[in-house]
Amino acid sequence: MSDVAAQSAQSAQPERPEQPEQPEQPEQPEQFEVIAAARRRFSSLGKGFVYLDAPGGTQTPDEVAAAVASVYLEASGNTGAPYATSRRLDTLVSEARAATAGFLGCSPDEVIFGANMTALNFTLSRTLGRELSRGDEIVVTRLDHDANVAPWLDLASDLGLTVRHADVHADTTLDVADLERQLGPRTKVVAFPWAANSTGTLVDARAVSDLAHQAGALAWVDAVQYAAHEPMDVRAIDADVVTCSAYKFCGPHLGIAYGRRELLESWRPYKARPVAMEPVGHRFETGTLPYELLGGLLATFGYLDSLGGMAWLARWERQLGERILAGLPAGARLYGLPTMAGRVPTFLVNFDGVSSAMLSEELAQLGFGVWSHGSYYALGLHDRIGWGEALRIGPAHYNTLEEIDGFCDALAGLVARHGQRSARTTVLADTGSVDGHPGLVRRLVEIPPGGEFDGVTSAAGELWFVIGGSGRLTLDGQDGPRFTPDRGLRVPAGVAYRVAADPGVALRLDVVSLPAAVTAGDGTQQPAGPDELLARDLEDCEVETTGDRRFRVLFGPGHGCAVATQFVGEIPPGRAPEHSHPYDEVVLILSGTGVAHAGGTDRELGPGTCLHLPPGMPHCLENTGHEVLRVLGVFHPADSPAAKLHPPPG
Repeated sequence: MSDVAAQSAQSAQPERPEQPEQPEQPEQPEQFEVIAAARRRFSSLGKGFVYLDAPGGTQTPDEVAAAVASVYLEASGNTGAPYATSRRLDTLVSEARAATAGFLGCSPDEVIFGANMTALNFTLSRTLGRELSRGDEIVVTRLDHDANVAPWLDLASDLGLTVRHADVHADTTLDVADLERQLGPRTKVVAFPWAANSTGTLVDARAVSDLAHQAGALAWVDAVQYAAHEPMDVRAIDADVVTCSAYKFCGPHLGIAYGRRELLESWRPYKARPVAMEPVGHRFETGTLPYELLGGLLATFGYLDSLGGMAWLARWERQLGERILAGLPAGARLYGLPTMAGRVPTFLVNFDGVSSAMLSEELAQLGFGVWSHGSYYALGLHDRIGWGEALRIGPAHYNTLEEIDGFCDALAGLVARHGQRSARTTVLADTGSVDGHPGLVRRLVEIPPGGEFDGVTSAAGELWFVIGGSGRLTLDGQDGPRFTPDRGLRVPAGVAYRVAADPGVALRLDVVSLPAAVTAGDGTQQPAGPDELLARDLEDCEVETTGDRRFRVLFGPGHGCAVATQFVGEIPPGRAPEHSHPYDEVVLILSGTGVAHAGGTDRELGPGTCLHLPPGMPHCLENTGHEVLRVLGVFHPADSPAAKLHPPPG
């Protein structure tokens, strides 16, 4: 270790413990002592708050922060100069590559550093794109984080490639047989996660790499979640590219990639011309490296090694995971495998009738940090499994069994208190950023008989639709229109509301939050939200037609909303020609069955299915049943549901 990094890593370290012969042996005193000593090296762990959000980022040992500061204080500058601080940085970079190679199981020259895993994936996939041709195919999985999907979708859009999605089983394990069916003579990349960031599910990386290579494709591995919990050996799985992030294993915010040397040497990188071509990994590092973070990374590896390394820590984390699984309250719905076999300690759960967002807030007030979210960036898995919004519980090695027990007790108490009278909110779609501003967010709100639901509308207002049931609305303390089936409401921005379901009747609402701003014709950003409450019944709306399809517009241009359109459409049995729209749309199936042909994939449709159809995506909704397929659509910018773009050539 260089002098710069070593200065802050010389605090007393516990002796490396002997590894137990039986990994499943629980509660050894030596383990408790090591973890207790490790916790004293984190200032953030001494304040009484219990962090169980490791999948979103771990806490950082003090020595890592000190190492970052030390580089700024002792070696600020750049490499390649003849004076002392520059030579310290030369040594630091070399040592960081060597230590990272040891962590990954590769050669130092195969290591690439970047801003984060996502940035590295965009850079490396774009570099590979120089060798791809129209019609080539990429296979991703529904288990992937979007950082291992979006780069390929963007590349496919630019180059005319095809992206195929390998499916998962109901227990969130990868359907390897389906993946194998997706492979063909034009397959160039198989991109997959080593462990799922959402549910903790492990993938047999060597088996998938072998399938990729048999098809003549590259094995492209997202190891962000795996690297945080298990020892790495990229050569053992025969991967071509592997990416991970240091902040998931107590390090700084730094992206790390491995590229097989022969592969990296064959690529033509995007780089400034004077950048050296050796070591080969360096040619893919754009701009000056964050030397201070490399100092922190060295200290991170020193910290992990001082505890016994990732294999030792993995055994302790499996005990933490088993404790969580044993302590989850009755009624918990766990997405993923029910044991620690085949997973890392990352758990996704929710409870019928209890809002996970509310649980997250109340747990934080009790001193426990867990997240509530919809997709957790695993868009394909969220779409396939349909958990709506759920709690993600993710311990790290610095957590204790006592903390896990306290968390489970607190969670059980909250779930019991809220019971089954609470409304359940499920995020069905979040379209993300569109044209530089937030897109549409669709939620399903289910209120049990006699139950209540309250909140504040979004900053741009919302479009509501009563799917079923009846009830009462109070808006800013004033009585509003009643809820009856097939009634649409345009709700103003930033107002407090309370919804009460009638006794004996459950109430189901579709709630779509509108974008915070829209781009006007002159390029300026204009407020999007409605300024007053409006209600319209579907039966009062004029029937319009496009081809053999009927629709009624509840809100839209000329119908009380200039920002977005809300409509109900009816699709007769059969399949219409493929088309696309100029707007961003979320579609909810109200009744009927069918198949959505969109973005090169087919998806079965039934009541409750939600689709996101981005602008310009070729698609058609096919009614495969004998009755009308009834859909509720909301899109922006506002337009007519009949507006279409011609499908792109080919």
